[in-house]
Amino acid sequence: MLRFPVSVIKTPGKEYVSDMQYAVKSLGLNVVLAIGADLPLITGEVIDAIVKCYERCGKPALSVVVPFETKERLGFSGEYAFTFEGTRVVPAGINLIDGRRIDDGELEQAICLLDLKEVAVNINTVQELKIAERLLAEKLGK
Repeated sequence: MLRFPVSVIKTPGKEYVSDMQYAVKSLGLNVVLAIGADLPLITGEVIDAIVKCYERCGKPALSVVVPFETKERLGFSGEYAFTFEGTRVVPAGINLIDGRRIDDGELEQAICLLDLKEVAVNINTVQELKIAERLLAEKLGK
């Protein structure tokens, strides 16, 4: 990564949350979009929808979820499922947080429910990689 035109921050490597806090504080960031690299179908349009959801919510944190049924229908696992407004949902691995509040402990959080396969496709296993490859090929018309 050091050869690419990106900034690299070496964190303590403790765990996700503390490493993100370290990075946000080190860079002095305001609003931060945290998204895993294992969400290959995410598009700019989806990111725009998530940012609009954050801007409307009025809370310092936002978590994106997808219906459990959508993940299951596509062949993905639904670990960490919970019920939100009567719908069984799964965290998508996409969050927005006001970096100025990073040290405030647990923040009030809004939930953004998106029933989109682009949000549901999260690769954690070889089988899920194969499903994602098939869906991407379909999307590209191959």
